[in-house]
Amino acid sequence: MTETFSGTETETLAELGSETGVYIVDKEFEESTHLIATVSINGGAIKYRRALTVSVYKPALGSQLESQDGASLTLPPSSDIGEMLITGESSLGWSLPESLPVHTPLSEQWIITSPLADWGMNGELSIPYNSLEIASGLEQGLAIWRLNDNEWVRLDSYVDIISERVHGATSKGGTFAVFQELTADEETPYLPSMTSLGDNWPNPFNPSTVIPFSLSNAGMTEVFIYNVMGQKVANLVSGWHTAGQHIVNWDSRSSNGASVASGIYFYQLRHIPADGTAMTVETRKLVLMR
Repeated sequence: MTETFSGTETETLAELGSETGVYIVDKEFEESTHLIATVSINGGAIKYRRALTVSVYKPALGSQLESQDGASLTLPPSSDIGEMLITGESSLGWSLPESLPVHTPLSEQWIITSPLADWGMNGELSIPYNSLEIASGLEQGLAIWRLNDNEWVRLDSYVDIISERVHGATSKGGTFAVFQELTADEETPYLPSMTSLGDNWPNPFNPSTVIPFSLSNAGMTEVFIYNVMGQKVANLVSGWHTAGQHIVNWDSRSSNGASVASGIYFYQLRHIPADGTAMTVETRKLVLMR
């Protein structure tokens, strides 16, 4: 009995225990890869085939899991998680319970597994949908759903009609798919077409204001406050953010907690996308009037 991996490698399976009928093979991975495994029994009379995507998570680098049909999961670097393998497997042959208030699924089912039940942080999940199965203008009924304890649960999602994908955030593995709801309680917003910094409100303000920013992709994000001398006054955001609409509040205090004086200040967005595209830096003015 043998198992054949994509490429040229052939491994012999070892039985797990005595007469259990369960066989295993050890395979080490140093980098992310697509893997097609075929088990042949009785000289090839019976074959079982699985197509997997394997991603190596490294604390200093994070990981990128990509299926051959275009689904992807991006996890940020984190010193709280050790090195581990994350796998993804697609499935077309599946059905839904009749009680679920959604149409026929508009994507493959993507099964993500990892050694951890919860990563303690959000990863960026992106799944392509079948645009031929949905009329133009109805894309805001789409969302990513996760199978949770035998029940499908809707994730907060964003629709990208340009690349025909749905984006969502998840802090754990599981089974995911794109559905169109029959009677949606809320429309799924469109994915921002570009990363940008919005106008704060109110402006002028006293003592606090809300700063919105939009991310067209996941990545490391920072929002700073500067005074007119170019000195950094406060650091409002610093860390990994998934794609979508975000807001942050500034209470007119410096990083050390002191109230700042009335005057003109500048707020700046810096975003480094995880996909390696160009960094975005954008600055706007706000006025504090006490």
